[in-house]
Amino acid sequence: MWWKETYVNRRNWILQNYKEIGVSLPEGMLLLMLDYMLEQRLTVDIKTLASALNSDVQHVDQWLSTLISRGYIAVKTSSRKVEFDLDGLFESVGKKSVTINSDVFDLVENEFGRPLSQKELTLLNQWSRHYPDKLITYALREASIMGKLSMAYIDKILEGWKQKGITVEKLEESDHADNG
Repeated sequence: MWWKETYVNRRNWILQNYKEIGVSLPEGMLLLMLDYMLEQRLTVDIKTLASALNSDVQHVDQWLSTLISRGYIAVKTSSRKVEFDLDGLFESVGKKSVTINSDVFDLVENEFGRPLSQKELTLLNQWSRHYPDKLITYALREASIMGKLSMAYIDKILEGWKQKGITVEKLEESDHADNG
């Protein structure tokens, strides 16, 4: 489950995929607040949500019902305790939205020799949506060889290749020609 990885900021993901999720502003705020409260391990019930959202219980109940019917939120009850689960949100939209492959993430972090910043993770996630993992790996290798290891430089490489129509296949052909 990619959304449970430490490098994934779920609230940023919700904001970045807001249009694709297709929720109203109050429903979006509810998702963000719910994710925050779950992460902070706060007690979550309809009254605390209503209070946190500065709204009334009836509206929160209505928004919750809509989100539950779409499969974005699951409500589980166990031993008089109500638990909210947002896995459905990430599963349903996540199928359409590519996320960072952990191998690529590890490779980039290892090459940089440090943990990536949130800004760098966001950029890496954007690349993962637009480029194959192998192309990102080739761009990382190119930047490393050139001694210009930065996300901005890798981004320029990827954009340049995109404009020139360079694909993984073309790069692999070039590698085989150089080594053959």
